[in-house]
Order: sequence, then structure tokens, then C-alpha cells
Amino acid sequence: MRQLLIVLMIVSVPPGLILGGSSWGFGSETSTPARHIEHAAQVVLSDEHPGRAGVQEALAEMLLGATLIARSTDLPPLARERLTAAAAAFAEGGFLEPETRKTVHRAYEAVSGGRAFSFPEEVGSIEEAKEYGRHQIETALEARRTGRPKEAIVEIVGFVTLVITPRRRD
Repeated sequence: MRQLLIVLMIVSVPPGLILGGSSWGFGSETSTPARHIEHAAQVVLSDEHPGRAGVQEALAEMLLGATLIARSTDLPPLARERLTAAAAAFAEGGFLEPETRKTVHRAYEAVSGGRAFSFPEEVGSIEEAKEYGRHQIETALEARRTGRPKEAIVEIVGFVTLVITPRRRD
């Protein structure tokens, strides 16, 4: 059995831009969920590749956006806890480590009402994964704009889960 790991291509960015080198980086008073999500999505869905560190930083920024959205919701305590744990796991590094993947999968299950993540059958290539991911991010941003923050969180965590989950093929 061959294993195809769909890790989306990332664009090169100056060091520190995503993790706090900008005026809206981590911990900034001007941080907004939409800025984190839009910036990270732009980076993740680009056709250029900055390497593993770029992927790590962009996905960490995406999860930060989800945790910021969660602050204004009545998300169940377990879901908040698991979302926070996933963001912390990314901040510590090793996004392809089995324990980090497990933490993100648990977060997805908690924020999605108990549904376990399953790799979309229609995604079989990197281009299909990018298109699927674009749709997830567009859905998340629209959900947030129209007052559906929980749906936005599910789409964001689903996107991160998609990126880090190996796609197994025969």
C-alpha cells in the first residue's frame, strides 16, 4: 500500500511574519480571527513552497484564528479545551508528529459534535486538496461573517486536519 501525504504547498514568507513579526501577529492587540485565517489560507494555498517551517507557522496561525473565534461562542468546554490543546501542540512544533495529529483529530471531533475526521473521497491529488481547502476557508470566513462562529471553527479545524492527515491509497 502506498501512502500519499497531501501537504499543501506553501509560499515563502519572511521569518517572523506569521508568528508575530507583523502588527497583527500572535499576541497582538490588533489580532482578528479573519486576518489570521485569511493570511494563513493565502500562504497555505499558494503554489510556492517555503518548507516545513512555513507549513507549521501557517497552520498554527489558522488554529489561533479558530481559538479567537471560540472566545465569543458557547462552544462546549471540552471542545474549547481540545481546540486550545491543538493550538498549543502546533505552537510547540512537530506538526507531523503522531501526537500532534492525534491532538488535532481530537479537536476536530470535539468541535464537530462528535464526528471523527475522514479524508474526503473526492480528494486524490494536491490540486484537489487545494480546491477542497479553498472551499473550506471560504465557508469558514462566510460563516463567521454571517454569525455562525461554530461552523467557522469546524471548517478551520477541518482544514488543518486535512493538511496534516495522510491519504492512504492502494
